[in-house]
Amino acid sequence: MPFRNSILAGTVLVREAVQSPNYATGNAGWIIRQDGTAEFADLVIRSSDGSGSTVIVANGSVEIEDGAGHTVVQLDSDGYRLYDSLGDLVAQITLDSGGNLGGFYCRNFVAPENVYAFLSGGQLISGPVNDSVAALHGFLQYVIAPSVAQPYAVQTLSTGAIALTDNEARIQLVSQRGQRSVCWVDGGSSAVKADLLVTGKVAADNIRSGSVTTPAPGAGGGTTTQTVTFADAMDSTPRVVLTPVSTVDPATVAITAYVDSVTTSGFTVRCYRSTNSTSAFSYIAISS
Repeated sequence: MPFRNSILAGTVLVREAVQSPNYATGNAGWIIRQDGTAEFADLVIRSSDGSGSTVIVANGSVEIEDGAGHTVVQLDSDGYRLYDSLGDLVAQITLDSGGNLGGFYCRNFVAPENVYAFLSGGQLISGPVNDSVAALHGFLQYVIAPSVAQPYAVQTLSTGAIALTDNEARIQLVSQRGQRSVCWVDGGSSAVKADLLVTGKVAADNIRSGSVTTPAPGAGGGTTTQTVTFADAMDSTPRVVLTPVSTVDPATVAITAYVDSVTTSGFTVRCYRSTNSTSAFSYIAISS
């Protein structure tokens, strides 16, 4: 004898919905509606291809497990994460508190060291995994195609048209352990040398350059002095090189100069000239 209160007419759901006794919208139980929508607490979806992989929807997250039961993909309100077969996190897309894209993070790729990289807010940061103090190699490469020999690689830093006063693009080396940062320019292979080409002005904290003019010594010539004071003091006492700037014939006019009283703040030029005229010099000061 068939039930009078039938749920199905053959294979068709005739009721508006079928649900568990404890169903409460968004809170407990489950429901399957006639319009095709449904609500469950947690859900496990097994693969039908024999791989043993599983999709688990539970507690506000979605996880994909491989056939060995290892989580390889995880999605939740904090972002998206990718794991290797050992369960180590290798890539992550993070979201900020507003649910917007926060950054991309990858790690545990050995090339050649075990390093991580984080891309966010216009910054690309790399470092050693687990804060290792081992030597770290970070690579920034420009590649057209791996199979094509590259005649050169170009990386351009530009501030763009942001403001009239924004006219600098910088590569900055910052030590995270209180040590001096060192920049190496690769010399290339023995067959092909590499050049560092700089357009514009070259400036460094350990370099000062400029010009200085010593006073005229008076009739018959003589020795005069002129002090040079750096705009910013240097970290250590520099080596100073003077170069005379003159069009006079050295066979008729003698100009001899040397530096004296060199400090981190400046130096003094002592110049002998055989004629009564000022003497101009260019200088460069380099500290170690």
